[in-house]
Amino acid sequence: MTTPDEVVQYARSWMGTRWIHQGRSPLGIDCVGLLVMIVNEFGLDGKGTDMLGYRRTADVRFLRHIKKHSDPVRPLRPVHGAVGIFNDTNMPCHVGVFAVDSDTGTVTVIHAEAFPAQRVHEQLFDEGNMPMSGRVVDIRYFRGVDYV
Repeated sequence: MTTPDEVVQYARSWMGTRWIHQGRSPLGIDCVGLLVMIVNEFGLDGKGTDMLGYRRTADVRFLRHIKKHSDPVRPLRPVHGAVGIFNDTNMPCHVGVFAVDSDTGTVTVIHAEAFPAQRVHEQLFDEGNMPMSGRVVDIRYFRGVDYV
């Protein structure tokens, strides 16, 4: 079974990869593409069910597809190696992977974003003008990852 540490380590292996809408390769990747690559790398639930054709704006199909292949984290809190779903505007349209330092409790999010980073990067959950902590809509477990 895959561990949360393996998920985080693999997500970090994409750091610096440039952002490309619907990208699915080392040449470029978007936030959903990062999740797809994790699912495919570890053979998790959802492998082979990639969703293409989505827009760069909020789309309810995006959220439904992720929920179909994941389980909710309740109570809602960042979990090491879990998926965060975030608002960019008024609807969910962005995802990333949580990394939680077991010693300090520091929470970061590994994600690919078009602006301002234009690449895969890791940022503090509470940093910036619009911190991700204030934009979180849902947190989901990857099926097939041993979170216990």
